[in-house]
Amino acid sequence: MKALLDGIGAVLFDLDGTLVDSMTGFGLVAARVLEQHHGLPFAQGQEAYRRTSGIPFFAQLEQLFPGDPRNPAAATQFEAEKLRGMFEDPLNPGCLETLEGLRGRRLFTALSSNNFQDVVDRFVAARALPLDLVLAWRSPEFCKGPAHFAEVLRLTGLRNDALLFVGDSLADGQKAAQAGLRFAGLQGTFTKAEFQAALGPVPVLGKLMDLLN
Repeated sequence: MKALLDGIGAVLFDLDGTLVDSMTGFGLVAARVLEQHHGLPFAQGQEAYRRTSGIPFFAQLEQLFPGDPRNPAAATQFEAEKLRGMFEDPLNPGCLETLEGLRGRRLFTALSSNNFQDVVDRFVAARALPLDLVLAWRSPEFCKGPAHFAEVLRLTGLRNDALLFVGDSLADGQKAAQAGLRFAGLQGTFTKAEFQAALGPVPVLGKLMDLLN
């Protein structure tokens, strides 16, 4: 993994499932919501949430049930229930050590999340995460993806290939590829085999600390 940081000036992290161990809990909430609003069996709801993760839940619903009038109420319930447990979810092993290690190497560290900006700001402050920049959902035009990537590049003056995006979902890798960024997957929500089947021979971390090894 040593070559992974060669030529890198900034590392951008996804939040849920990457820095914080929240995807299992979110999957349970999503499965309950999908069962209640759409009649989807619980286990199928969990897998549907996992398969479409990496984008906001309202967008996941549109993928799963395009144009369904039940989607807005389901999205509202999911966001409300998700917040109740979000601040109790543990950080992934090695999270703080990895961020401090990157800072020690003088690398710019940033966060990109689909959660609302005020919620993410409170979470980062509560956990004292050592980040140089925190980006989250502010509007449909400023959310995880091209707008966040552009903001990091603007502030750092780096080229696309000097920005590494680390995420736990296939959607994270697809966004990085479309923007010409380097990407590393983190196993957990998806396996190494699933990442590489969908994205090609991308590097896949077994744990966050692998970034430093």
